[in-house]
Amino acid sequence: MAQVRRRKRSKQVSVHAAKALIYFGLALGVAAVIAFLLTTDDNAPMSLPGSSVKDPTDFTQAAEATRARFAALYGGAKSANDVVANAIIRYSDKELEHTAMRMLEARAKGRPFVMSFGGYSVTTGRGNLFEQSFPIVMEGLLSGPLLLLGIQLEVRNAGQGGVSSMPYGWCIRNFLGSDADVVSWDFRFNEGSDSASMEAFLRHSMTMPRSPKFILMAKRSPTRKQVLRQYVSEGYIADSIVVNNAFPPESQFMKLDEETRPPGFQNFEEYGAPPGSPGQDSYIPTKKWHEMMAWFLTIHMLDAADLAFEMIAKNMGNEFPQHTGLALPAPLNDHQASTLHRESSMLFGHPIDESGRGDWNLKEMTCSTTFGGTFEGIKLKDLVVGGLKDGIEDVWQNNDGLQGAWRLGFGSEVVRDEHTVYTQLGFQDEKVSFHGLPFSGALRLWIPWGRNDGFSSRNRRLGERPTNQRQIMEYPHASSYFTQLIVCQFYETGDADQCDLTTDASFVVGGVKATSVAHVEVMGAQWKKKCLCVNVDIPQDAYVSTFAEGGPLYDGPFEPNDVGLNLDISVTNPNLTLLNSPCSISHIIWQDAPGEIR
Repeated sequence: MAQVRRRKRSKQVSVHAAKALIYFGLALGVAAVIAFLLTTDDNAPMSLPGSSVKDPTDFTQAAEATRARFAALYGGAKSANDVVANAIIRYSDKELEHTAMRMLEARAKGRPFVMSFGGYSVTTGRGNLFEQSFPIVMEGLLSGPLLLLGIQLEVRNAGQGGVSSMPYGWCIRNFLGSDADVVSWDFRFNEGSDSASMEAFLRHSMTMPRSPKFILMAKRSPTRKQVLRQYVSEGYIADSIVVNNAFPPESQFMKLDEETRPPGFQNFEEYGAPPGSPGQDSYIPTKKWHEMMAWFLTIHMLDAADLAFEMIAKNMGNEFPQHTGLALPAPLNDHQASTLHRESSMLFGHPIDESGRGDWNLKEMTCSTTFGGTFEGIKLKDLVVGGLKDGIEDVWQNNDGLQGAWRLGFGSEVVRDEHTVYTQLGFQDEKVSFHGLPFSGALRLWIPWGRNDGFSSRNRRLGERPTNQRQIMEYPHASSYFTQLIVCQFYETGDADQCDLTTDASFVVGGVKATSVAHVEVMGAQWKKKCLCVNVDIPQDAYVSTFAEGGPLYDGPFEPNDVGLNLDISVTNPNLTLLNSPCSISHIIWQDAPGEIR
């Protein structure tokens, strides 16, 4: 249901946008806009206003009212402006102009302007209600003014509690959406000062269809900031920013007595969810912090909207920058370091020139996951061929639940119970995974090839790829179709005796046992210092099959001649039990071989 609710939001004016519009309509007398809102069919795509702003004062007054409200909350106009100036780092004088062009492109094409936020429990809003998280609050603040420009805003909070930035960099389209104009990740927790994962995440975002604006949420992180600064200075990205998300905020007002603080700084220690709700730990930001982050972003994006308004008034902004096919710089992190060398191509890509100098390119990865809260992509359950019992179960209850087959579910009672409470508080993330023990047998999946084209139903078969069994017999080797295969699990704790996929499981790829299974050691693919993902070598003699031969049991967007790779996963360590956690599978990521079949 979470996925259904999320998709529906993109086809209608959100509740937050409606409230914002009515607020501005009542305050400014914009009766025509309210009438338009009230007569819009909830189930129909939204019809945006025309190419001109009919009454220029509507937007300017709405923007002024928003800024006045912000100033009243945070100590007056000068103080409020200083707060934003200290919170947001920009690396280019053209940053706002470029963001304004993104807004105008969405407006001209009659589509929403999409902002997607990823991160940990901080981003998703733990300790508070989901609707009190800063992305959702920002949507309510910014939607009204933007709609008066003819721009429909859609904001996605894709935060997942208890995760790291990878494999989400590889799965960025699944969780943030390939149609995003702005993407963000919060690096304040969990990954130390590591910049390799952030650079990989950034590079994968740059390969998305709109090469979105990147917002780095970070308190200090000098090495990550340096990556952004250099990418901007060399002209590879134009409008990335850093938002200082320190908690508590670094402000002189926080030193004052409670009653003398401006309203936005009062009651800063209070959470929005009922007392005792999970996630109300001292390091988890409170409701007022989320409101402050929402205001920072709102005011900054409103500055870009001002430029968009000026361009509309001058009939400018009709030509838009190219987003696809952009080159990447050589990575700033040492891609030949011992801990990164094996997965370097998955993180950073390849140099275009064999000498290694000059521009690079990065072939996109395809991801399938068991996690909820995704916007795109094939669910991992839909790739199962065999070895899985139907239904979501509490796999931790007894061994019988895993006898003879893997199960999809929560790995512990604590996680299950927390999820139940989080759902009641409005949260949409769901961290379920496949679980197996030695007596569960093999979990068999069928990995489709040629599906990294934006997750559309088009499979690249016609003319470019084999279309029948005869051609597959001529080109049977899996290495002609796939170059990378990554399997990830989900750790609910970091206990040393938990399943290690490199030693406690076996992988049969295309009918041949993989002899090389290695940890992906980049910091962003670890949780509590344990590696989440393994790089599974594709054996030289591994072979592909058609969907008709080895495809999934479940209905999926496949055709009989579609080409894929069978993957069998078995638990081999007899000492693993329910007490020290079964092996789990939550994400599978793969990369197609470039060029023609050989």
